[in-house]
Amino acid sequence: MAGSKACSPAAAMCCKLNSAATWAVWVYVLCTAVTMAYNIRLKAIHTYGYVIHEFDPWFNMRATQYLADNGLYEFFHWFDRKSWYPLGRPVGTTIYPGMQMTAVALWRSFGWARAKGLLTWWAHVAKAPISLNDVCCLVPAWFGGSATVFLSLLTLETTNSYGASAMAALVMSIIPAHLMRSVGGGYDNESIALTAMTLTFWLWTRSLRAPRGSDAESAAAREDGRATSSTWVFGALAGLGYVYMVAAWGGFTFVVNCVGAHAFALVCIGRYTRKLRVAYTVFYVLGTAGAVMVPVVGWRPLRDMELLPPLLVVIGLQFYAWADARRVKANKPRASVEFLGDLVKAGAALGVALVVAAAILFPLGYFGPLSSRVRGLFLKHTRTGNPLVDSVAEHQPASTQAYTQYLHHAYYIVPYGLCLSALHVSDATIFIWVYAAIAYSFANKMAPSSSSRGPSRPSSSASPRAPPSTTSSSTPRSGSSRRRFSGRRRTATTTTTTSPSPRPPPRRRRPRRAPPTRPRRRSSGRRASRASPRTRGSSGAAGASTGIRCAASRDLRSLRT
Repeated sequence: MAGSKACSPAAAMCCKLNSAATWAVWVYVLCTAVTMAYNIRLKAIHTYGYVIHEFDPWFNMRATQYLADNGLYEFFHWFDRKSWYPLGRPVGTTIYPGMQMTAVALWRSFGWARAKGLLTWWAHVAKAPISLNDVCCLVPAWFGGSATVFLSLLTLETTNSYGASAMAALVMSIIPAHLMRSVGGGYDNESIALTAMTLTFWLWTRSLRAPRGSDAESAAAREDGRATSSTWVFGALAGLGYVYMVAAWGGFTFVVNCVGAHAFALVCIGRYTRKLRVAYTVFYVLGTAGAVMVPVVGWRPLRDMELLPPLLVVIGLQFYAWADARRVKANKPRASVEFLGDLVKAGAALGVALVVAAAILFPLGYFGPLSSRVRGLFLKHTRTGNPLVDSVAEHQPASTQAYTQYLHHAYYIVPYGLCLSALHVSDATIFIWVYAAIAYSFANKMAPSSSSRGPSRPSSSASPRAPPSTTSSSTPRSGSSRRRFSGRRRTATTTTTTSPSPRPPPRRRRPRRAPPTRPRRRSSGRRASRASPRTRGSSGAAGASTGIRCAASRDLRSLRT
């Protein structure tokens, strides 16, 4: 007994040293990954200078300059007559202003810090203040590094492994799918949207973490799943991160649906806790309250079909909490008949309330339809013949080449990582599984644009050489047909509304006959075989006059008829 008591302090010291060394190595690898991500993204700036690339970044830069010159109120009421000329564009209500506001805030912060003498170590602002153009060029590189940090924290939260977190940071710093959207000078919304997305996901999973303390209160919280102070704090921070995501990019629909699907999956597999209800309620209420304040979004979170499922989840959690509170009060297990009866009652009440609300609001036109991009995720795209429409990325099915091009070697090791994550199951780990399922199913609908003239991907019921639904140009036109041009070809195809007829067999072409050769006249001498210049000129003039007379006679006959 004495020996065990003597070695216990040494063992505790070894554990502390091991934890400190692991944490130090993790911080070093994370700093290396961020530095590498930043330097790689500055390649374009080192080559071409501080130049904005492509069309959309130029428009974003122009909008940022207007915001810096006129302020936020004028920016939201700005009607730009140079965009969409000659119609003009109300920029303030048709743009996601998060990136412009971020760039202006950083630019003004750098100016204030330089005036206070806090940026003497930065050579870029040693001689003159940094310009707004340079800030816009550097924003993608800065947020590329921050996205690497937040993804590392998300991996640490979901796997509880410092090694997996460090490896995720290294992969995120060089993966092409993120690199192509965060190159220096590529001042577009996606450059900051990935940071907002990973930040929201990390804060959401962090709000579901159970207390890890050894005291009695932490043990009781782990036992019954009660909400702690960290649940409220990180749930509110996740809502604020979601607000920033809404202001930055239109892909916020994917973020809120992933979080809602995760909460719904936890309830379905029996991992409902009070901290789940509190975290999701705080996240959704605070996030939606901030989202409706973005002018381009408005009341869409409460009206659009693709944004209603997260609302149904937060309402369903309240009904489930009522049934669970009755179960806890009666001290019954979740498999009891009484609890299942309460669930049926709560579900029936929720269903009746939803039916009544839909019956009242739907005839009034309150609910908006599914957007075209969301419909494209579930409905197979039909070729329109317009190369501009058919080549859009969202309209094309995915391929293995797209995955290997954008994910590189990570595409092959993802299944093994998902299998290893099953060794440490928690609420955050299930989020990785839900996210992988949603991202993979939707990514199959969003592949790189393919050739608009190439053959479409065959379905399982048709062979690759199945005849298309269009007939050849020899098909007679009817009143129910429309004329359509395919690509750059000048031959028109006719698409009929009736069922397609089988393609006729190709006709055999008659072999071309060689023109008859005329026997050459043998000249008496060398001088007779060549005509003089005067003779050639007279014969050419005679031929030209003959052609003019023939053309005139044809025109005269056409006028007479």
